Amino acid sequence: MPESRPVSTFFSILVAVSAAFLLLLLLVPFISETPGKTLASFLTGPFRSAYYLGNFLHRAGLYALAGLAMVLSFQGGMFNLGGEGQVYTGALGTTMVLLIFPDLPGLPGILIGLVTGLLSGALLAGISGFFRMKWNTDELISSFLLSSSLVYTIDYLVSGPLRDSERYLLSTPEIAAAFRLPIILPPSHLNMGIILVLLLIWGTHRFLYHSSVGYELRITGLNREFAGYGGIPVNRYHFLPITLSGAMYGLAGSLYILGMGHATVQGCTGGMGWNGIAIALIARTRPFLIIPASLVFTFLEAGAQNAVVHSDFSFEFGAILQAVVLFFVTARFFRPKIFKKGAK
Repeated sequence: MPESRPVSTFFSILVAVSAAFLLLLLLVPFISETPGKTLASFLTGPFRSAYYLGNFLHRAGLYALAGLAMVLSFQGGMFNLGGEGQVYTGALGTTMVLLIFPDLPGLPGILIGLVTGLLSGALLAGISGFFRMKWNTDELISSFLLSSSLVYTIDYLVSGPLRDSERYLLSTPEIAAAFRLPIILPPSHLNMGIILVLLLIWGTHRFLYHSSVGYELRITGLNREFAGYGGIPVNRYHFLPITLSGAMYGLAGSLYILGMGHATVQGCTGGMGWNGIAIALIARTRPFLIIPASLVFTFLEAGAQNAVVHSDFSFEFGAILQAVVLFFVTARFFRPKIFKKGAK
């Protein structure tokens, strides 16, 4: 994906959000019998209490990590379409290793769970990278097919052989309380995992823009033929970006288990893989801009959910607002001429 300037990207996010809220203001009187209540519920929903605010930030953190996964993939010129399965695999891997070793001390157990989730996602995505490197297999197709097959396989395991018969949900048993991340803002789910997400965003920026491997990855993503002429081992960057992307997705699944879910519930990924693609596109593949992009995306989702609960707002309209933001952010023609000068 081509690199964009931070100021231009921030402007495009601002324009897109303004367009979404303008659409909300214009259409709410026609889709709701109580427009005032609907607007108030939508706009203040994530801030109604510490519980709502904490859950909003927790969800934004998971989405930011999913978006970061796609930043790594896009910057290397690869398209990882298997995020959903990689998150799910990371979640199940973390759950199972902590259920197998329930007597581990808390901190070592948490670290082992995180590493297991990271490796699970990296392994699944790395298969597609290896296929691309070895046989030039389209990673978009292979990552999607592998992910889809794993999603159905995990669904079967969670509802069958691995199911906890004492729970009404289709889920595995819960991990021990010692392995759960400390809560920052009770009674919400916001936990110490948010700090790890912020560190990873900073680390990814340093990696991409302040390291030789990151430079080679970005150059290869922009133009593989040029990178090859420059002596860069292009084949390596068929494998590395998508594997790193899968690692971040797997880690997102792990943080979900350690911080909120505490067990792998059927369908617990909740579209996190697909949302990661949208957030990375909103941020124009810039690591630090993942933060405002994930906050905007999560705010629209949380506001829509709150308005559905407290008014006659349609959740489908919330999805339309997210689509409007994505459309305006990714529409290059909407960028002002001052930002286009000198850009390809």
